[in-house]
Amino acid sequence: MNRLFVMDGHSHLFRAYHAVGYLSTSRGVPSHAVLILSTMLWKLIREEQPDYLAIAWDPPGPTFRDALSAEYKATRSAMPDDLVRQLPYVRRLFEALRTPVLEVPGFEADDVLATVVDQALAIPELEVVVVSGDKDLLQLVGPRVRVLSVSGRTGEPILYDEAKVRERWGVEPGQIADVLALMGDTIDNIKGVRGVGEKTAVKLIGQFGSVERLYENLALVPGKLRETLAVGRKDALLSRELALLNRQVPVAVDLDAFRRVEPDWGKLRALWMEMEFSRLVKDLPPPPAAPATHEPTKSLEGQAAIAAWIASVPAGAPLALDWAGEARPPDPRITGLALFHPGPGAAEVGAGEAPEPLGEHELIVHDVKPLIESWLALGAALPPVHDTAVAAYLLNSARQTYRLEQVCMEAFGDCPPSADPTRALGARAAFVWRYWEHAGAELRARELWTIYEEIERPLIPVLALMERHGIRVDPGRLEAFAKELERDLDNLTREIYQLAGGEFTIASPKQLAQILFEKLKLPPIRRTKTGYSTDADVLTELAVGHPLPAKILEHRSLAKLKGTYADTLPGLIDPRTGRIHTTFNQLVAATGRLSSQDPNLMNIPIRTELGRRIRKAFIPEAGWRFVAADYSQIELRILAHLSEEPALIESFGRGEDIHTRTASEVFHVEASAVTSLQRTIAKSANYAILYGVSAFGLSQATRIDQKPRGASAAT
Repeated sequence: MNRLFVMDGHSHLFRAYHAVGYLSTSRGVPSHAVLILSTMLWKLIREEQPDYLAIAWDPPGPTFRDALSAEYKATRSAMPDDLVRQLPYVRRLFEALRTPVLEVPGFEADDVLATVVDQALAIPELEVVVVSGDKDLLQLVGPRVRVLSVSGRTGEPILYDEAKVRERWGVEPGQIADVLALMGDTIDNIKGVRGVGEKTAVKLIGQFGSVERLYENLALVPGKLRETLAVGRKDALLSRELALLNRQVPVAVDLDAFRRVEPDWGKLRALWMEMEFSRLVKDLPPPPAAPATHEPTKSLEGQAAIAAWIASVPAGAPLALDWAGEARPPDPRITGLALFHPGPGAAEVGAGEAPEPLGEHELIVHDVKPLIESWLALGAALPPVHDTAVAAYLLNSARQTYRLEQVCMEAFGDCPPSADPTRALGARAAFVWRYWEHAGAELRARELWTIYEEIERPLIPVLALMERHGIRVDPGRLEAFAKELERDLDNLTREIYQLAGGEFTIASPKQLAQILFEKLKLPPIRRTKTGYSTDADVLTELAVGHPLPAKILEHRSLAKLKGTYADTLPGLIDPRTGRIHTTFNQLVAATGRLSSQDPNLMNIPIRTELGRRIRKAFIPEAGWRFVAADYSQIELRILAHLSEEPALIESFGRGEDIHTRTASEVFHVEASAVTSLQRTIAKSANYAILYGVSAFGLSQATRIDQKPRGASAAT
């Protein structure tokens, strides 16, 4: 038989919304409901291969059940704002999958489903599968009708036929509404009979067959239960009317319209790329490739061949370039290059033949900094260069990475092959050209070109010079400090063992939890999937009542300093230069700040004496000095400018400390009387407002209860 699948749309939408925690795109658009719903539908289509498919959808506004009972679904809260924001994307998903949506004003999706099932049964050789997790839809099960649900415990699919309904509920599918009429349904706020639960309801309907016959024979029900049912008669009859599905909805079954067809691949790819569903995008068939990305690639061997290819490019015309190799400073290893220009096409240059900067041509490169460092090593003059990775960062500064494959997939729905370990591919250089045409136009359209041209682009060679130059370190100071930390850790370990009453692995959260909560009987504060938490927040709170947690925190701090810095930094000193050569990344922080990696030199503690000892190991050249410069509360100054808040502007105009001013007003004290703790709390509040931290987040950061003292749970 052919199979018609009809999905309960809203049921699956809310299941998808609650299936995972909050997710959003790098642009801040909520995406978790769309992601899970896409995954559900995609899985259903691929695994079940339905012949016909439709989605029943709840319309906005009241339905006929609201007229029957003002309390129907009254306990349901309004749709969350972040789910409302996802509804247009859900509609686009249905449209891209070319799946019809059945939505009838005044009737719920469940009633539409019931009507579709009834009409479909009039068509010979057709089976119907209702896709829903709602128990009230089990009343539709019968010959040629099944319900596909999912186990709440295991997540495994369950296909309900008549036997499966009897196994689960102990009644026939047609009696499900009667059971719900007695036991009620908290999800839809159907009352049922007060005092009658599921087991009693199933037993009564199994005995009498229906609510109507139960009340016709109420005298046969013994004792107190008869009284309970008598009192709840009106509620039972109304509840059955609410639970019974309406099969007379004005909707027509059109199998031609329901016939499953191929999705609109372009729309589906565009939606999933916009929502950054990279895993789902990989499941889609590849789009038609742009001709420029797959032109034949010439292999250039020898400097004469390279020079001849470059000469074929019009004078002064830009060249796209891709490189392969290892990017670690101070001397990145370039193992191959690929060049592209629309005229001569693409060309590859092998290892050992990488040319110096290419004449008078402006270059377009994705992540050019390592290439610049290789040119600096040769003493070559630097050509004008555009960096498509930096352009991609400005267009979307919230991405985690900016690999050429990712940004091209986002822009075109297509991407180049991955870089070969020993040779750059000409197709990648063609994609660099193509992406720069897109990114350059976008930068101008979004009025970001000035930032790119005057701030980010000129910074690239500066960072390359910084990486090559490195920072001088005195290994002797680090080694002496490491030995000192070792002694301190040994002494601290002995103190910890004494306080714990025995030895244990201090770095083991499991063993520490056993000591704190089982042996010492300290109160557990927070539980995780693997046991009781022993993180820094928990230990800080426990330290008020026992000295051991404070010693553990101190041990962790010293061990981190020793392992991360005192022991590690000496091994990172380049023996040729006597310096550490970190990598400075301008494409990481969404705020525009630089980051440092391998090693991270921007995360060395400064507020503690031990942290300052680490910093003292970094030394300038003789006759040179380190200079520290920073903006003063720059984010809050921008906030004052954009919001035009008089109090902020007044404070900055007077040269006041804004955190002290906030603390003074919040705690109702003179500015001169503000304590360090009060200023810290005010600072947290100021930045919480600036960055949109929730009330819960601010409560956690400041350790202040969200509820005012004396407030009841109700308020």
